[in-house]
Amino acid sequence: MRLDAAANTFAPALAELQGMGYAVRHQDDPGYCYVAERRDVLLHADDVLQLLALAILNKRRGDAACRPTDAEMQDLLRLEQRTP
Repeated sequence: MRLDAAANTFAPALAELQGMGYAVRHQDDPGYCYVAERRDVLLHADDVLQLLALAILNKRRGDAACRPTDAEMQDLLRLEQRTP
């Protein structure tokens, strides 16, 4: 199976967010376009797929969602390296 980040995955991502208890809304403020909110969690992103990724990070990592380890940073840097 192949799954691409494309418009046909936005509705399922929204359904998953709602199933996780998030209220999702579009905002007209500059910056991020979408907000998902649940109790004490507030997520901001450019689209609902990104919101879903943030919700999963929050669920799995909690406060560590935005605190990568040194090893995680090294993995990301290796991934982002481009070879000529």
